[in-house]
Amino acid sequence: MAKYSFKHDIHSVEYLQNPVVVLITGEMYEMVAGVPTLLCELDEIVKHVVKENGALYVATSESIFRVEGSKVERLKRTDLSKITAMCVSQCGSTVVVGDYDGKISVLEKDESYSYQEHEEMIIGLVVKNKTIFSASEDGVVVKTKIGAEEPTDVYEIPKILRYIGELFERITVIDTSGSCYVLDKKVNDFVQHRKVLGKVSEIFKVDKEVYIEGKENLAKIVTHTETEQLPVNAKRIDGLYREGKEIFPIRRNKITEWAEEKQPNELKEFFEDL
Repeated sequence: MAKYSFKHDIHSVEYLQNPVVVLITGEMYEMVAGVPTLLCELDEIVKHVVKENGALYVATSESIFRVEGSKVERLKRTDLSKITAMCVSQCGSTVVVGDYDGKISVLEKDESYSYQEHEEMIIGLVVKNKTIFSASEDGVVVKTKIGAEEPTDVYEIPKILRYIGELFERITVIDTSGSCYVLDKKVNDFVQHRKVLGKVSEIFKVDKEVYIEGKENLAKIVTHTETEQLPVNAKRIDGLYREGKEIFPIRRNKITEWAEEKQPNELKEFFEDL
């Protein structure tokens, strides 16, 4: 059963003072006391959204927008048709974009530049202390200073990667087998922690929290070595929505209740076993 239904598919939900539901078609709805209220319309297809300093930075195929309240500002026009990742500096002055071809673009008000950083698709970015950490699907993490085109460090993790981000205030990578790798400044390398879950199908961010979808199960990462299993069937979900202390699934254009597990039909199973 749907809690909320929208005209078009939901791209993501971002958490400011109230949750903001971003539709793939560019409409944004602020959820005020559980009621969707139209905040603004971009009239362009949304490719990526990042929250920073109380504002939303939205990438479409040809522009970067900054949305604060109902105020919309176009920061840059550029070709973003291949975007796969985006991050914004804490001051909001620098937007970094990664794409399918492994290219990074650094977009600033007065200057922009691009360079080839990876051989494979970039799956995530972190911008911290004027440094870009980028991860590609093939297990390569590259550290490069903003303004430079040659990397400071290159780290290799022999796994397919699903996530890079700041988790519990440390640069963290998660692979498809469910292992966490944390950047250890003392040895200047990523240190592997034990698996937090089995096979990783999808990773969902809910504000600062990270949830991992496995084989029809869902777990919240509590520490780099612990998870909290949610008693739900996470099959065929497109995202997560938090309302109060509860988590609900997103399916296409709807925020729904969790489906109840069907009780096994013992008679049917008996004949199937014959």
